[in-house]
Amino acid sequence: MPIRLTKEQKERLDIAELCAMCEFASPLRNENEVLCRKNGVVSASYHCKKFRYDLLKRKPVPKHQKPLLEGPLPTLEDDD
Repeated sequence: MPIRLTKEQKERLDIAELCAMCEFASPLRNENEVLCRKNGVVSASYHCKKFRYDLLKRKPVPKHQKPLLEGPLPTLEDDD
């Protein structure tokens, strides 16, 4: 069952109403177009009033990892 979000929830979660993120859209080989069950082939950045957010199409941003070593790397000459 799709998630129904209010306008306030969409703004708070920063959800863009794009066909690429819609429940009714299926990706095509061309990344710039999707096949919509309501409107046919449309641009991935298009949106219509039938938009329903599909959480599974979300691409999460990877977390920034801390480097394992702080400072410069040791060299063989520092082997005192």
